[in-house]
Amino acid sequence: MENRDRISNITCCKKSDQTWMKWMDFGQRMGCHQKPDRSFFIGGYQLPVCARCTGVFIGYLATLFLLPATKGKEKITNIVAAAGCITMLTDWSLQALKIKESTNKRRFLTGIIGGLGIMTLWIHLISKFLRAILKKQQKMWPKKCNIARTLPSVAVKNHESIRKAAEKLLIFCSQQR
Repeated sequence: MENRDRISNITCCKKSDQTWMKWMDFGQRMGCHQKPDRSFFIGGYQLPVCARCTGVFIGYLATLFLLPATKGKEKITNIVAAAGCITMLTDWSLQALKIKESTNKRRFLTGIIGGLGIMTLWIHLISKFLRAILKKQQKMWPKKCNIARTLPSVAVKNHESIRKAAEKLLIFCSQQR
């Protein structure tokens, strides 16, 4: 019986049970296997994702706070980020090959390290892609369009600044022609 069937067959009366079922459904949609023996429990309720996925999501969030904090200082390189991903993959592989059974604590910690690595690589890739696009666009816009030169530094702050800066840039440049 699939998790979704197991969850939908539970009849519950309490609001907290209904909320828990919605979160469990969300966790399954995120791609987690949700095995109870590989999950944490709080107040008798299983978390909606396993220990490793919990760590990965925490790693993703931590990266969003750590990368801006490291601006101008030592940055997390792609090699360090890849090493974080390899650490998580190694733990998973050792368990999948039945060489060494992992623990929830190890799954959680390697998940955090892997999540930091994955999100860092994604941010570096997206940033590189956006800068390449913006560099190409700058060549197409007139030289008097000075705002185009400041866009790459604005673009790395967050997605909303990218959208707003691009809109301002397009309006400004269209007025200059």
